[in-house]
Amino acid sequence: RRGKLNSIINATISQNGVLVIPTFAIERTQELLSDIEHFCKEGNCALPTFYLDSPLAEKVTKVFQKYPEFLRKDIDRDNLDEVFGLHRVRMTLTVDESKEINLAPQPKIIMAGAGMMNGGRILYHLQNYIEEPTNTVLIVGYQARSTLGRRLLEGEKEIKIFGKKYEVKAQIKAIGSYSAHADKPQLMEWLSKISGVSKVFLVHGESDESLAFAESASDKIKAEVIVPQQLEEYEL
Repeated sequence: RRGKLNSIINATISQNGVLVIPTFAIERTQELLSDIEHFCKEGNCALPTFYLDSPLAEKVTKVFQKYPEFLRKDIDRDNLDEVFGLHRVRMTLTVDESKEINLAPQPKIIMAGAGMMNGGRILYHLQNYIEEPTNTVLIVGYQARSTLGRRLLEGEKEIKIFGKKYEVKAQIKAIGSYSAHADKPQLMEWLSKISGVSKVFLVHGESDESLAFAESASDKIKAEVIVPQQLEEYEL
């Protein structure tokens, strides 16, 4: 994922563009900050300017710093300011600071919530940058059906933000390896190690994927696997 992120940042710099990253405040933002700092260490990183436009993500990053013992052992736990590149990233906490990002020279990278683009400050940045071909929107998290993020991933050419229509001319990119969820093999391995399971409920996921997983899981663990539907009731 670092290689993909590096190439997208380099493309942004070469086009003097804006890279807009809708991100989730917990874990995804911190992983991005770490990978951006890694990118900067490989080059001089004089450009672009990095913005984290999410007061919640800023607060969560402080929590990560407060409890370094819970982070991976290969991370420099004694120097988390540098791990997250906090000396380099500009935090914009107030609304006025957020608005000033638009006045900053390009190239620049803007990380903002919400991760599925269904609200938050990211919508204001999309208004400013979605119609310019030299800009990029980088999606780094799961996008639920009907969300703006999902529609952009599926190639929608015109979107509506706050009642106004915008043409999608910016490049839409995605890096799937930032997902915080276990994939099918990992979930299957986890389930198979739990002894005495007679019934499993799949309660988080899209219907098609859940049904397919239920079929595979019931064969592997020899238990009843149920995908509950809305308003169904089960007595345990």
